[in-house]
Amino acid sequence: MLAPLHVHDFHSWRDAARDLLARGIAPDDVSWSDPRQPTLDAFGHADAPGEAASPSAAAPAAARIPRELMTLLRDVAQHRDPGRWTLMYRLLWRVHVQGRAALDDAADPDLRRAESLAREVRRDIHKMHAYVRFREIAGDAPEDEPRYVAWFEPDHLTLREGARFFVRRFGNLKWTIVTPDGAARWEGDRLEIIDAPPRDSLPREDRLESLWRTYYRSICNAARIRPAAMQREMPRRYWKNLPEAREIPDLLRDSARRVDRFDDALERAASPRHAPIRSDGPAPVARENDGRGAGAAQSAALNACRRCPLWEHATQAVAGEGPGDARIVIVGEQPGDEEDLGGRPFIGPAGCLLDELLREAGVDRRATYVTNAVKHFKWEPRGKRRLHKTPAQREADACRSWLLAELAALRPRVVVALGATAARTLTGTSTPISKLREGTLRLPDGVHLVVTYHPSALLRAPEDVARTMRHAVIEDLACAAATAAD
Repeated sequence: MLAPLHVHDFHSWRDAARDLLARGIAPDDVSWSDPRQPTLDAFGHADAPGEAASPSAAAPAAARIPRELMTLLRDVAQHRDPGRWTLMYRLLWRVHVQGRAALDDAADPDLRRAESLAREVRRDIHKMHAYVRFREIAGDAPEDEPRYVAWFEPDHLTLREGARFFVRRFGNLKWTIVTPDGAARWEGDRLEIIDAPPRDSLPREDRLESLWRTYYRSICNAARIRPAAMQREMPRRYWKNLPEAREIPDLLRDSARRVDRFDDALERAASPRHAPIRSDGPAPVARENDGRGAGAAQSAALNACRRCPLWEHATQAVAGEGPGDARIVIVGEQPGDEEDLGGRPFIGPAGCLLDELLREAGVDRRATYVTNAVKHFKWEPRGKRRLHKTPAQREADACRSWLLAELAALRPRVVVALGATAARTLTGTSTPISKLREGTLRLPDGVHLVVTYHPSALLRAPEDVARTMRHAVIEDLACAAATAAD
């Protein structure tokens, strides 16, 4: 076996490996060592220095090696694993002997080990890019150009490769990145690796640090911080070199309080006319519908309902409206913004469209009873507007008894369900509207059920789709009118 070959970086290993390949020396006949990581014998003594690796002057040129292998080996060479040189030469030898096919076996132990080491190196370089923080060093004279210095502790020998990123990013500045393995210095024209100055000689802060910490506090969304996930990505050992890390404990400690303040501000964002009803105050009474349909007693009972949380952000509950002897009951999803403020169903844009559709179908709106499956307006803020939000299943279930009570009191011939929420509340299934329209449906006591699209769906749909849906709704409403007249 050859005396240990001393290599200290990828370039010196590559020169030695090319020479060994050209001479036909197998991996088992080579011993590698790194002067920075001496091999110890059984007595704990370092091996005697061997000959430095150098190519043989008489050796023929080695075979060409695939580019992807050389890229992989270049990454592995930056790892601190003392066995990396042996692993690298073994892979190189196999490709030299077996050809490109040696790299095609993804389960090969050597290849998997090399790729694992390379991933750790690339992750270490990424950490360097993310967690290096420069501090300014003022020149001796006011006119001197400032310099910048940073301290970083990489897991592997990634200083030179990691520093190339900062050459591209801060090429117009003069800076030095200091690590326990050495320092990378950029003077504006050339990247140099030099001996590291003492750690104590580096500045602990600079004039911009307090400004940066203030900026970090202002942009950090404490409510979204997940401590466990954050520490997996940014382990605590990096914190001591990050100015903003001094703010993290306070941000984590105050996150719950800041979330509460945000929720309060969100609730106050609605204008006074949208003030939510509180259980400890008087509940407003919905408009008594001129003796038709729900009366004051039912409206008051609806406003006192606390079966789901929708009442908290609604102006009032919206009861049904129409004659007590209506043969057709139309059930929508929930009140909209205008219905919530006015206390009456279907008086907003969707209600205006419903009036048009009823006229075209030959149905007198004044002879129908209109209501909703959910009695409170569910919404989310968008600036100064309140946008409709689809009720959850549990919220519709909480309101179902109110709807069934209305139907029991009215005893209609036909119920028209507008949209998926109404259909699901009445049928107990989530069958698509297109499928429900194909069959004949009945509710208990022989009440006919017609399912069709909600007018608001027509308002949101593209023009060609809305035209088709409009014809379908008119057809369904006309069918309901014909059934009610029998």
